[in-house]
Amino acid sequence: MNPVVYSINDQDRICGANAAWSEFAIYNGGEAVLPHHVMFRPLWDFIGSEEVRTVYRRLISRARAGLEVRFTFRCDSSDYRRLFEMVIARKQEQVEFCSTLLAQEKRAPIPLFDTARERSDQILRVCGWCHAVAGPDGDWLELETAVQRLKLLELPVLPRISHGICEPCAAKFLSNIPWQCTGTPAGSR
Repeated sequence: MNPVVYSINDQDRICGANAAWSEFAIYNGGEAVLPHHVMFRPLWDFIGSEEVRTVYRRLISRARAGLEVRFTFRCDSSDYRRLFEMVIARKQEQVEFCSTLLAQEKRAPIPLFDTARERSDQILRVCGWCHAVAGPDGDWLELETAVQRLKLLELPVLPRISHGICEPCAAKFLSNIPWQCTGTPAGSR
């Protein structure tokens, strides 16, 4: 799989996406995020959680200051566990997001990520980085464990997924990303 790349302008509007973006969207049932649907819309239209927006604002701020940002995240489909690396960097007057597939593991399909399935009004919080699922007691469970323990597949209609950030990932990102950007800009080492 080729890296999936998109960029935003100085107003945080999506202003570019490569062919791999479209291929990945189609393969994963994401026709609603094909370039002709997202182009020139604010990035924030696609990030529903304020806690995730906060992290991304900080990451983008670092990139705009010339500091390359690099991290791994999960991006699963119903039949694959996937680990990607994202690099966020300033490219002229834009910020570019480049996601490269690091690992992919076939698994028995998990209908929770089947985008064609009907959804209820119930919301299930999933960490946008590690894909842990928020449990009813505030604990975070590995995806496959959560599906079993919460009996998600026994529900008549699956809940909607809302991405958040679990405490371990929040601590990792927020402690390592200062509000004020300092350090050596990318490419100047």
